[in-house]
Amino acid sequence: MNPSFDSLLSNLNREQLQLLLLKLVERDPSLVEIIEGQVDMLRSVSSKATPTSPMAAPPRHTEVDVKAVRRQVRSIIHGLDRMRSSEAYWHVGAVVNGIRQLVEQAWSLIKADDGRDALILLEAITEEYIGEWENLDDSDGEASAFFDDLGTVWTEALLSADLTSQERKSWAKQMDAWQEELNDYGVDEAFIAAHEAAIQGWEYPPLKRVLQGTITEQGAWKGEAPFYADDLTEARLHILERRGRWQEYLYLAKALAEHGDREQGVQMAEHGLTLEGSKAELAKWLRDQAAALGNTTLALTAAEVALREDVNLTNYLQVAEIAGEHWPERQPALLEHVRHTKSYYPQGQVDIFLHEGLIDDAIAAVEPHASHTVVEQVVDAALTARPEWAIQACRKQAEPFMNEGKAQYYSAAANWLKKARTAYRTLGREKEWQVYLSELLSQHGRKYKLVPMLKALR
Repeated sequence: MNPSFDSLLSNLNREQLQLLLLKLVERDPSLVEIIEGQVDMLRSVSSKATPTSPMAAPPRHTEVDVKAVRRQVRSIIHGLDRMRSSEAYWHVGAVVNGIRQLVEQAWSLIKADDGRDALILLEAITEEYIGEWENLDDSDGEASAFFDDLGTVWTEALLSADLTSQERKSWAKQMDAWQEELNDYGVDEAFIAAHEAAIQGWEYPPLKRVLQGTITEQGAWKGEAPFYADDLTEARLHILERRGRWQEYLYLAKALAEHGDREQGVQMAEHGLTLEGSKAELAKWLRDQAAALGNTTLALTAAEVALREDVNLTNYLQVAEIAGEHWPERQPALLEHVRHTKSYYPQGQVDIFLHEGLIDDAIAAVEPHASHTVVEQVVDAALTARPEWAIQACRKQAEPFMNEGKAQYYSAAANWLKKARTAYRTLGREKEWQVYLSELLSQHGRKYKLVPMLKALR
């Protein structure tokens, strides 16, 4: 539809639209049947509800009124019958757009994950269109080009419907029959991807391997990818997105880029960044692919998503490298995100903070429940910068081992105490250290394995 015409209609209220339709029907009574059919279609599709869960089986609703659909297709095409040939030529585009509006109803069903009803609707539209389209003046190729649109929606509808093996064979046979009929008119490829969608479904072995994370040199194909491979992949990605199957979406987008059309794969992965669910692996892969393609803007966006999803030093340094001269202006916001990331194993945060010399942030990250290995990393960095904190952290690690008599950990306790001694001396509090050590010897004097280790710290 012409955008200006669409805008014109959008400014009319309900009463004005009704009056407009009535006036049009007065001038051309044949429009009654077209309008009635369109109303029937809208009522049918409006009853389709999107599943509440992306993985839930779609509910069944009132069947599509096939007779109304067929009648409407015929009415749209034969609406030109009363025109002279020279006049009808200028209205072929409007006829095709009218059929395209019916196909939009099929897209609505597909997006509601109601593939079966979409197939019923599409079959009615396609059969009537194939039977009548020769009556249109196709000098500009508009009528024949529309078959490409039909092929695209058929491909996704067939993959959206939960079909049995026998049903898929039946639909593949129908695609073949329609394609053979169109071949005589030079429309050579309209239903080929749809035919393959019916043959493969989701059971095609190379595809199943990709969706499980095994991406071979052939990607999702047994041999060289056919010319319609990207059409099938794009349809499958749409379906995986709708159903919330994010990991499989990632694997398939990877296969598309690595063994097919890299730029399209990157485009699909970029869209994947807007989806729900974990995006760390997708973002890291997209970061590297975009950088290889020289798309610095996308690489930087993906790199930042990767860091926000998976806080670690490698991802942090990747952002810095890609950002280049713009790093100083992007760094503060990313560091603030790292500060507010909570984790029981804050290794990534600690690595980043220590890399930047942010000792206080590293200390905050390990309190209160970090593992002893991460705490030790911060203690080593804080011995001279924050010795008071280092003393308390070392004692907190060492004393439970000694108090609970865990002989197997006495050497670890002694190691923590050695670090504490360094911190005491940094503060010039050697006497305080000696008093503390004497108290430990007095308290644990009967632990014969521990005492020699304590005496060695004098």
